[in-house]
Amino acid sequence: MNKSVEYSEKVLSGEIVAPSQVRQACKNFLHEFKSYSTKKIILTSGIPK
Repeated sequence: MNKSVEYSEKVLSGEIVAPSQVRQACKNFLHEFKSYSTKKIILTSGIPK
């Protein structure tokens, strides 16, 4: 599992104690991560030609 996802899930479950701003950032991150994962969007570096 991705370490960022694992950390965010632990913060949201209460396993890791974090301030409200960090909890909200984790919530936002997981929402975006799962949204991109389900849409199978591939992000690449560089500008398409």
